[in-house]
Formats: sequence, C-alpha cells, structure tokens
Amino acid sequence: MRHTEIHGNRKNATDALTYELKKIRQNNNYRIEREKMAAFTKVNSILKHFLDTYGSIEIPVDLLDAAGLDWDLSVGKKQVGGIWVTIVGKYGYTIFKNETIRICIIL
Repeated sequence: MRHTEIHGNRKNATDALTYELKKIRQNNNYRIEREKMAAFTKVNSILKHFLDTYGSIEIPVDLLDAAGLDWDLSVGKKQVGGIWVTIVGKYGYTIFKNETIRICIIL
C-alpha cells in the first residue's frame, strides 16, 4: 500500500482527470445542497399557505399531514411568547396535546 493511499490523498494520472473528478464531486455536493434547500422551501411554502389561510389560530395537524409537511425538518426551537416553537426557516409551529398546531412567523 502506498503512503498516499493510507492518508486518503489521491494521485491521478493527469490534471484533466483530476479536474473531471473534482467536477463530479462538486456536482454531487451541489445536488445534495439543492435538495436540502428544496425541502426547506417546500415546508416554508406549506406553513405560509396555512398561516395565510387560517391565521394564527390552532388548526388540526391532519391538515398539514395531508399537505405533505416534513415534520423532521427544522433548524431548532425557540421560545415565542412563552411557548416553544419549532423553527423552519421564516416560519415556526407549535404542536399542542390536542393534536392541533399553531403557525407563526419567526422574526
């Protein structure tokens, strides 16, 4: 085994090959980031739609389930008005024990 293989350093035959491999890696990384952003955009769009439609009242969780909301997607939690809110981009939501949800804008 060569020293470069142990440490993960790559030795390619030509600069052209090195460039092509780098383009492939960058395209894959860009695709992954684009998919992540698309998921956040979709969730924000769903939350905006329901906030515009119903306002800040409590609505059934089933409505957001039917709309395809990804419940696992969030950037964190924050207290707003004494209530913990799950943050997804510009919007946040709180799920209550009676299986209702309240959506709000995060400033």
